[in-house]
Amino acid sequence: HENQYGGTVTLRLDAATHLTLDGSQNRMRGFVNGNVLVPLASERTPMVADPVKRALLRKFLDGFPDELPNRRDENERALNTNAPQAINDGNALLRLDRRLSRRDDVYARYQFTSQFVDAFQLVAGQNPDTTTKAHTGVVTWNRRWGAATVTQASAGFDRVTSLLLPEPDAVGPQVNFSNVITTLGPGSSIPIDRAQNRYHAAAGLQQPGGGHNWYAGGGLTRRQVNGFEASSHRGNLYFRNDFGRDVMTNFLLGIPSRFSGATGNAVRAFRTWEPSLFVGDQWRAASWLSLHAGLRWEMAGAPSEAHGLTPVPYPSDRNNFAPRFALALRLPGGGGTLRAAYGLHYGEIYPVTYGQTRYNPPLNQKFEIQAPDLLLPFQRLNIPVTPGARSTFVDVDRNLRSPYAHQYNLLWEPSLGRLFRLQLAYLGSRSQKLPFMWYTNRAAPTPGLPQTTATINDRRPDARYFDHRRI
Repeated sequence: HENQYGGTVTLRLDAATHLTLDGSQNRMRGFVNGNVLVPLASERTPMVADPVKRALLRKFLDGFPDELPNRRDENERALNTNAPQAINDGNALLRLDRRLSRRDDVYARYQFTSQFVDAFQLVAGQNPDTTTKAHTGVVTWNRRWGAATVTQASAGFDRVTSLLLPEPDAVGPQVNFSNVITTLGPGSSIPIDRAQNRYHAAAGLQQPGGGHNWYAGGGLTRRQVNGFEASSHRGNLYFRNDFGRDVMTNFLLGIPSRFSGATGNAVRAFRTWEPSLFVGDQWRAASWLSLHAGLRWEMAGAPSEAHGLTPVPYPSDRNNFAPRFALALRLPGGGGTLRAAYGLHYGEIYPVTYGQTRYNPPLNQKFEIQAPDLLLPFQRLNIPVTPGARSTFVDVDRNLRSPYAHQYNLLWEPSLGRLFRLQLAYLGSRSQKLPFMWYTNRAAPTPGLPQTTATINDRRPDARYFDHRRI
């Protein structure tokens, strides 16, 4: 069931000023259908005698629907089922348009958007409940200096807040069954309580004349990313084919293969500067030829943490020059039209990439326990960070730079008369310096130690860390 309603009002305040108010809401209620893997009827009773462990396993089993598999043609544990979901969307807009003079116009706009998702849960904790709010405010000044020259300048502020919380029936940690049955959530990155602020200013100029349309401009952005982002802070419990038994037997016996978790302070406030400049020309060289050339420069500023809690080691990336060229050529006779273009495009190093440094010691500690007792790992989640204790470590390469892509195309459209049309095209791209995370410090065969799950941490080459994750 979906209900949409809203309204718009435009007021003429005086001969040169108009005010627009716009608001709308959308309410969606319904069910989501999907497939999950659930325990068989014979796999719904814990086989451990300890009453505390038995109660915990029962809690995990209760996270699955009572329904038994009904799509055994797909998988012996496959269940097709439904779960309710509710989504509330809201939008409000306030806009002021004013003619200052014959040459000058000013526009001011504020927009607020919100969304709440009470997410569907085919199994307990499958999806987080999400609240997102976005504020956008911008003021723009347009000036016509003459018959052809136009400038535009703007300043604005964007704020996006994201709150992702485990749904009330989530079992606690993430419980992973090696894809034999569906993982019980929430995921290791939940909860998230993030606010991103973006202050930006920009200006541009257009100057047509003599077959040319020159343009130039630039901008400056200040980005702030604040808040808490989890990484295993609720814990992750893994059951595997291990110890000579299959996954489900280990689960019902309460014998996990691994537990990972984190404790400490993961609240950070990262800051970056992002300036840019551009220049270009669209040239109508002849009736049969158009050319376009441009150059853009972007700097990826070195991020910093506002309170000095976490160093981010890579420096600013200042040599990001991005040329672009294009042509459109009408060939003589029946040759048709030929078009070609090339552009170099820079991406960005996202805050979620360098923000993973928040999980490093000394303020945060990520740990792993191999072949743990079922109950012991959960006690670790409440222990304060121990200085110098072993931890997983995220290492951001000092040579990290903005990724970029060469993109190019060639298109020929010959003339085949009025009844037929043919296009022959080649498109290509090549991307470089793409960010990637390497998991290193893995356990290796070690003389004197058996190659079992319990000895994994003892067989890691660098005893200071568990995983060593290098970006």
